[in-house]
Amino acid sequence: MKIVSYREAGRSRLGVVLTHGVLDVARAAEASDANGLADPDAFFARGLDALADLRRVVEAAIEEADALQYTPEGVVLGRPQRDWVKPGVRFEVEVGSLGRLITGFA
Repeated sequence: MKIVSYREAGRSRLGVVLTHGVLDVARAAEASDANGLADPDAFFARGLDALADLRRVVEAAIEEADALQYTPEGVVLGRPQRDWVKPGVRFEVEVGSLGRLITGFA
């Protein structure tokens, strides 16, 4: 797990680098009622004691993201061939306070 800090809207934010991008720890913590993860300085001041909370939040976020991305293998087998996604289509998925994922197809 790689922990990063970054600035957003003039504030320091804590993130965890995942396979699909960077998880905003503060937003994920709000969704899971975990305290002490929103402020990077407070997180680092807690030292190793903060890692258990961080792990719980990251695992919950990954579990939700995996559930959203899961498509059973062969889901379209046996159906007539067609263009399932056409250029210009835009998908938006919002999961509570974790944020919104927008995917557009050209």
